[in-house]
Amino acid sequence: MKLKPVKIIAGAAVLAAMLIAPLNQEASADRGHWMPIEVNIDGKILALPVDPVTQSGTTLVPMRAIFEALGAKVTWDSKTKKVTGKKGSTTVELTIGSKTARLNGQASQLLAAPQIIEGNTMIPLRYVSESLGMHVGWYESERQVYIATNDKPVEGTTMASIKALYDKYAPTYTGPRFVEEPSLVVPYKPGKLADGFLQNGLKATNFVREMVGLTPVILDSEMNKSAQYGAVLLTSLRQLTHTPTQPADMDSEFYNTGYYATTHSNIGSHHEIDAPATLVDAVKDYMLDWNTPSLGHRRWILNPHLNKIGFGLSTFMDKNEVLGPTPMSFDVMNVLDESQSNPSDYDYIAWPSKGYFPVSWLGHTYKWSVTLNPAKYQQPNLDQVHGTVTNLTDGTVLEIKPENWMTNGVNDENYGEGSIIYFVTMPYEDDRFFDAPIPGHEFVVELSGIYKTDGTPATVKYTVKLFAM
Repeated sequence: MKLKPVKIIAGAAVLAAMLIAPLNQEASADRGHWMPIEVNIDGKILALPVDPVTQSGTTLVPMRAIFEALGAKVTWDSKTKKVTGKKGSTTVELTIGSKTARLNGQASQLLAAPQIIEGNTMIPLRYVSESLGMHVGWYESERQVYIATNDKPVEGTTMASIKALYDKYAPTYTGPRFVEEPSLVVPYKPGKLADGFLQNGLKATNFVREMVGLTPVILDSEMNKSAQYGAVLLTSLRQLTHTPTQPADMDSEFYNTGYYATTHSNIGSHHEIDAPATLVDAVKDYMLDWNTPSLGHRRWILNPHLNKIGFGLSTFMDKNEVLGPTPMSFDVMNVLDESQSNPSDYDYIAWPSKGYFPVSWLGHTYKWSVTLNPAKYQQPNLDQVHGTVTNLTDGTVLEIKPENWMTNGVNDENYGEGSIIYFVTMPYEDDRFFDAPIPGHEFVVELSGIYKTDGTPATVKYTVKLFAM
């Protein structure tokens, strides 16, 4: 099993107004790095006569298997050692040992040349697939190349449009996390995060907000400063809590500033096993919200009235009995703001968002959710809400009904705006419940037993199609 950072998160809370979220530890079920790469075409794993190989960052696969799976006719010239694939008006030509490939006669250079390995003619998967007009993505946690044979619109989105949105908000800063290191001993110092590092967290936040149609937010310097105090306070105690006690050697001004942050923020922690934790990691894990039925972390980030946010992060060396000495970080995301002057009008907020959705932002045993606009809908009632989640790819149908409390529910706690309906896409008793989500799978969600504010019965229905970018 490939080790991942272990994430622990706790929800934003205001004392005496909100419940404190319990803690959670994420266990990874990713495919190990030693396992062979899989090829997924439209949600189904392609059976190959031999395993793919990777050279110079290029995945090579058996020529006939991939060309025929993508609907192309393939020929092999043993004298010239040339492979030719034809589909409609498209012709792809590859030669063993040559990095020059041709698409409809136009030459281009490959990173790795086609090869004959143990009697199998192996050719570059991405080049061939993209030449034939396919979308190609890499699903890192599952070591899976995802190929989509078309990019037909789903709920007004395409894979290209979501990829463009991601590129707009992609993290670009790769430098040090701190411009001023925190001090965890007297005299305590909050330190300061690099602006680029903070911007990466902001970009991740606005990526998820724009996917659901919400107004972007901005970083606030005072909220960043407050969150940094909170992160240092939690790190000094080695404890993840919204209500930290005051260390005996910490002055009251520092403590009160940090305490305010921890009671007004999402908070979390990472064991940094593979790499230093980032604010993108923090936002992604808050959106996953593994541990809380309320899904409070997610709801604060997707609050339509949110306008300003702040981030903090602090690190220490954890003497872990299982992992050994391991860097660990505490992160704080200040989200209790409602100063948005231009909140988005919406009927409901679905997560995963409707349309195409990047599978890397999902997780195992992940709860889906729908937040109804309280200005348009009555508060949903657990005893009335029902519906279905239909997987159009494999035919699985999950019933959403009151008695299925293990898989669905309604939460009306005061997180963000409106009550939330949550559910999973696979019954707990199904052996596939703990499997990773699969790119190419398409789901139709339909919810009934909900009502408009005037009492009119309403139905929420939308489609989500997973893909790898």
